[in-house]
Amino acid sequence: GLVEQSNGTIVRMLSSMKAQSKNPENFHWSEALPEVMYNMNTDYHGNTRSSAFEILFGQLPNLGNFLKANFK
Repeated sequence: GLVEQSNGTIVRMLSSMKAQSKNPENFHWSEALPEVMYNMNTDYHGNTRSSAFEILFGQLPNLGNFLKANFK
């Protein structure tokens, strides 16, 4: 179902990030997960003509706040 599809997307994104990492043997999925979730939640969906973030909060995401919270 939808949960399995979302989990597959998360796994593929994390695998891609690990493969592109400069130091893949020290890649920690838990550190990359906020970026993956941000990307998924702000991705535009044609059916709704908006992102999940926009539907939930009624506005476009502020990347500055995300960066401050996750990359100190």
